[in-house]
Amino acid sequence: MNPGHQSALRAYQSSRAPLTGVAAAIELYDQAIGRLTEARRQWSEADFDDAFESLRRTAMIFEMLAANLDHQRGKQVSATLLRYYNGLSFQTLAVPRQTDPLARIDSVIRQVAVVRDAWAEVLAQTSGAQSGTIGTAHGANGIDVA
Repeated sequence: MNPGHQSALRAYQSSRAPLTGVAAAIELYDQAIGRLTEARRQWSEADFDDAFESLRRTAMIFEMLAANLDHQRGKQVSATLLRYYNGLSFQTLAVPRQTDPLARIDSVIRQVAVVRDAWAEVLAQTSGAQSGTIGTAHGANGIDVA
């Protein structure tokens, strides 16, 4: 990317308001899928150091999702999502120990995509929700995902 594009990208990212609630969760799911896709490419090219770094960063995204659950509003849904995010993090970090790491990455991508699409449907059905914040297990805490 040339310096002019980098400057424009930085300006755009700094002007974006932090996302909240479901909108932030969807953005984080998208980032996780992107990182997993990158890890898959890196692994298939035997670039194991970079693949592991991509997997580590993906696990950090799942940890961020877990840390931003609103347990008072979400109650049982939050507890279920906490187990889900912990499971995804474990599966992601266990990829290097699998007999078929690429299949495990594909499995995690599919798991994330299903829940991501479900949250996107919830958000679409609740039109008029300000900044994507609706009464769900994902709290209204601002998450800057830029």
